[in-house]
Amino acid sequence: AEEAGVGATVAELELLAMAESGCESVTLVYKGKRLNADATGGARLLRECGLSAGGKIMVIPQQKEPVVQQKRASSSAALPLDPAETLRDIERQANENILREVLWSENALRELNRGFLSDKETSELLNVLLKRTKATEERAMRLLERLDEVKPEDSGEPAGSDARRACEVEAQRLRAERKALVDNLNQILRKNDHVQSDLRDHPSFGHK
Repeated sequence: AEEAGVGATVAELELLAMAESGCESVTLVYKGKRLNADATGGARLLRECGLSAGGKIMVIPQQKEPVVQQKRASSSAALPLDPAETLRDIERQANENILREVLWSENALRELNRGFLSDKETSELLNVLLKRTKATEERAMRLLERLDEVKPEDSGEPAGSDARRACEVEAQRLRAERKALVDNLNQILRKNDHVQSDLRDHPSFGHK
């Protein structure tokens, strides 16, 4: 990524590093600190991050799934969550992982449209981004499948009892939360679909 000067943005350098390395995701490290190129920090100029001409940035290939998430998934499989905890876990993953990834892809496409890469490099990166958005779609669909399995538990309390009524109120609350999460995930998926469409419609898509 030697072509990027200190006047380039963090997102531009990240995309250039991805194009040159062929990796779907990279982490940029300067003087031991990570340069964030997410939806909020990607527009920062390298000079604003303290980088001067001739400065060395470490490019590290990034795992598709963070180790923390893998451990969380395996522990969840070992210890099934109750319906309320499952909804909270799905909400966290939807907002912290799925939505963040979609916003990152949107930002990456905006940076690509600035035209700092060649047509060939842009085409290669468009394919990388399209692959990432498809992976994001699959992850969101898996969360929807988990939501479909969330069912209020039968309390077993006698009909008409206060305990039974309290359980029915809780069941209604869980159903409402589940519906809200389904709507939220579907909205994120629509946003992801728009990104995929914009990637395919890009003038450099499919350029040889």
